[in-house]
Amino acid sequence: ADTVFVNKLPRRIHGYELRQPQLWMARMIQRAREMGKHAVIEAATGTGKSYAYLYPAMEMGLRILVSTSNKALQQQLVKKDIPTVLSSYPGKKFCLVQGKSNYACLHKAAKVQLHGQLKTWLEETKTGNTEDIDFPINYDDLDRITADDTCNGYRCNLYNKCFYYQAKAEREEADILICNHALLAIHLDNP
Repeated sequence: ADTVFVNKLPRRIHGYELRQPQLWMARMIQRAREMGKHAVIEAATGTGKSYAYLYPAMEMGLRILVSTSNKALQQQLVKKDIPTVLSSYPGKKFCLVQGKSNYACLHKAAKVQLHGQLKTWLEETKTGNTEDIDFPINYDDLDRITADDTCNGYRCNLYNKCFYYQAKAEREEADILICNHALLAIHLDNP
């Protein structure tokens, strides 16, 4: 862990200064993994927690899941922290994991008359992720085209073009997965 914070991170972040709590956290994560134990770590804002767990995980060749409580932290990870870390590890990938309702459903969209920007967006989008929509939207119109629990999955005649299932396939290739706590916990059995 020490060499990462002395050698790799300073090359990626201009003006980086080593923070002792960040180094301690990274060492604890590395040691817990090596010993096959769990580590519960709390650290103050500004410690550099993301780098403290991401770098050791990548150094050890781990595939990891990062769960956050809010979209602001997800965006920090997706737009800043993870790309910074992965710039030290060519070929490694990350993926934002989101539920079905974040994706346009081509099957549902084919059944409704779309107009204007929403129609153009659906024709041009590569991801179908509705969070990428950057124009004012009527949420009733959006609801008419987003995937939901009525999805037929692999039985759908548009399965091979399905945005949600394409995103799901990308997850299999990712070294770092980012999701929110609700999505992480949705599959847990109730006691």
